[in-house]
Amino acid sequence: MTKYYKLARPDGFDFHTGTTINYRANIGGTVTAPDYQHTSVCGHGLHYCKNPNDCFVGAKIPCSAYEVKPVGRKHKAIDKQKSKAETLTVVREITDLDTLFGWNYSEAANPIHPFKIIRGAVTPAEIELLHQWQSVRASI
Repeated sequence: MTKYYKLARPDGFDFHTGTTINYRANIGGTVTAPDYQHTSVCGHGLHYCKNPNDCFVGAKIPCSAYEVKPVGRKHKAIDKQKSKAETLTVVREITDLDTLFGWNYSEAANPIHPFKIIRGAVTPAEIELLHQWQSVRASI
C-alpha cells in the first residue's frame, strides 16, 4: 500500500493558516479542507505527497510530519509530486524525521551560529591543517 505524507507546523497546525486544521489532534481521525475545489489545479484542498521531501513546497523547517491517506473520491494529482484531497485520514505522526527525510533534519532544524561557539585556544593540529590547506591553494 502506498504511503502518503503531510507536513505541518511543529504544533500540528497547517502551514497555510496556522489555525484551521490540527493534524496532531486528529490522529486516527480525519481532517477536511474548508475550501475544497476539485476543479482548481492547486490550492483549495489538503496537499500530500508520496515522497516526504516533496512536501516542502508550502512547508518549512521546523515542522511535524504525518502519514495520511485520502478519503473518498474527492482527490486528484496536482503534478508528479503532489496531490490534493478534500479529506485526509491522519494515520500517525512520524517523530523520526532524520530517517523519514533521509538527511539530518535535527541539525537543519537547530543550526549552530559559528560565531557563538565557545572554544579554546588554537591547537598545533589545527595550525597544521591550515598549513595543509594553504599549500593546496599555492599549488594551483
